[in-house]
Amino acid sequence: MILVTGATGHLGNVLLSEIRKRYPGEALRILVLPGERVGPIDGVTAEILCGDIRNPERVREAVTGARLVFHLAGLVEIRAGKEHLLEQVNVHGTRNIVDACLAATNPVPRLVYVSSVHSLPEAKAGEVLGDPEPALEAEER
Repeated sequence: MILVTGATGHLGNVLLSEIRKRYPGEALRILVLPGERVGPIDGVTAEILCGDIRNPERVREAVTGARLVFHLAGLVEIRAGKEHLLEQVNVHGTRNIVDACLAATNPVPRLVYVSSVHSLPEAKAGEVLGDPEPALEAEER
C-alpha cells in the first residue's frame, strides 16, 4: 500500500497520476485534513482517510501497512502571526510522519518527503538558509 499526504495540492495531484502509471493496481491511501476539498482527487481509486498530520495517533493509523509513503502535506503560505501553525504542521507534523514510519510494526522501507522552504525560519536579507538545528540520528529517536 502507498500512502500520500498532501494529495489535494498541485504536486500531490500530479504525483497521484504518476503513481497510477508506475504502480498500477497497488492499493493507495490518501490522508486529507477533515473538511478539506477533495475535488482535486476526484476519480482516484483510493482509501481516503481524514486526519491531521499534527495528530500522532491518526498518522500512525495512516502509515499502518504502508510500504511507501509520500509526504507532501505542509503549509506554503507564510503570513505574520502564522509562525506557530507553520512550525506545528511543517516541522512537528513531519516528525509525526517520520516517527510513525520508523515505529510501525513493519517499518516503512521508503519515505519520500517533499518540503517547502517555509519549514525553515525566515532568513534575513542576504542570509543563507540552512537547517536550524542538527538532524537527530536514528538512535536518538
